[in-house]
Amino acid sequence: MRIVTGKTSFAELSRHSTWNSNQLKRSDEDDRDPATVLDQIGNNILRLTTQTAKQEPPLFSSPYEVELACRFVRDAADPDALILMREIFEAAFVEFPKSGFVILSAIQYLLAFPSESTLLVHPNETNAEKADELLLKISKMKVPFDVQFMGFLSEKLIEQSQKSREVQKSELNVSS
Repeated sequence: MRIVTGKTSFAELSRHSTWNSNQLKRSDEDDRDPATVLDQIGNNILRLTTQTAKQEPPLFSSPYEVELACRFVRDAADPDALILMREIFEAAFVEFPKSGFVILSAIQYLLAFPSESTLLVHPNETNAEKADELLLKISKMKVPFDVQFMGFLSEKLIEQSQKSREVQKSELNVSS
């Protein structure tokens, strides 16, 4: 390094960083003592590793990663998977509040779960009711046509599932 730059250490090179000169101490030509240099390096590392971030880093870099994160849950029959999926989508709703794709993905995943596992997790609210609530949210947003169309298909799927439940109830009442 000395031959290329004329400097004796990397600490002497300018890194164009945003660090304040009071925060980190770079080694000078006078700091030839290895103990002093090691102390400075240790102090600099301590300052760098103990600083806290001003805001939390995002969980997902795009709305499409939300669907990928929940993909393993779709065919799981375990109620704990449903809880995990709902938590992932709740975090995504906070991170992407105006994304119709995230809401639509949540609707599709909610409708993929059987009603038995839903009632174990949330006895007061079925997945169809939660999906209907999300459909109302989509209807109030300005979303692309493809999201509107998929919302329409999801709405028809909810109506069909409700009609099939009504038919099953009426069949049970007639036969008993």
